Amino acid sequence: MKGNEIAPNIIDNSPGRELIQVIKDQLKKSNEAKFAIGYFFLSGFCLVKDDFPDNLSNIPFLKIVMGNETTYPTKEELVAGYKLRELFKQRMIEDLQRQKLTEVQI
Repeated sequence: MKGNEIAPNIIDNSPGRELIQVIKDQLKKSNEAKFAIGYFFLSGFCLVKDDFPDNLSNIPFLKIVMGNETTYPTKEELVAGYKLRELFKQRMIEDLQRQKLTEVQI
């Protein structure tokens, strides 16, 4: 490194090194996105929602490990999503139990 030059892999929100732009640039060409964050707000997620690849090869594409700090609306969305997931899982189990599946089908 020369003089005041910052390491190229450090994102410090200086002009041309803004986190949001780096994330937007990287999402389109990524196979998956993993984030470890202290807090999560849907308003921030909305800034990048259109920057995901058109064809997702890995499902789930996005994985987030987050702290417990968020806003009430974001918490409610996360709770609703979790409840929907559990409901879907329970209905799928019930549907499979009603079917008379052979060992080959299982």
